[in-house]
Amino acid sequence: MSKPARAERRRIARTSSLRPRRLGILLAAGVGVVIGLTILAVQGMHPALRHSTQGGGSGGTFRIVAYQGEAILGGKETTFDRVFEQGKPVVLNFWAGNCPSCQVEMPAFEKVSTELAGKVIVVGIDVGPFTGLGTHEDAVKLYTQLGIHYPLAYAVDASPMQLFTVEGMPTTVFLTAKGQVVDRVTGILTEDQLRSEIQQKLLATS
Repeated sequence: MSKPARAERRRIARTSSLRPRRLGILLAAGVGVVIGLTILAVQGMHPALRHSTQGGGSGGTFRIVAYQGEAILGGKETTFDRVFEQGKPVVLNFWAGNCPSCQVEMPAFEKVSTELAGKVIVVGIDVGPFTGLGTHEDAVKLYTQLGIHYPLAYAVDASPMQLFTVEGMPTTVFLTAKGQVVDRVTGILTEDQLRSEIQQKLLATS
């Protein structure tokens, strides 16, 4: 065999041995990217307290059935946008009957709602059946025990959770009198935090 032929065979052998190694490197890099994206996704779903205006704009609407507050909500079976006919900013709180964090914060919402009556409307929407956190019966039991009187209703489907980017429970969305989303908070809001959010994000600009 000539020298050029032997040299060509050695070159081909070296190239072939490198291919599995390069493929392994590429596969490892790909797995690393997938793992990284998965970690970010899980972290994004963690229901820690955080603020966001992502996905802002018009609050949109969805179908609801009122537990209480029909006069403000616009009827027993209605759509959420009817509440804006009152001409007031709206605090939209997503909750559920078996949500411990919701149980903690709802008394604060009741107090602030009473304090700011006529200036802002607080509305609680039960999404328990879509989060695995209770039935409508659980919701009724909870708000009755807590003595909650602001308007409450349940969503007939899960569409508002996508519409308002509900990533954890509870989630509170702050909307102007025209239905514009100005802030979104995931996690428990204390009485002082809720009052501050309303004053700064809704009443100061109205």
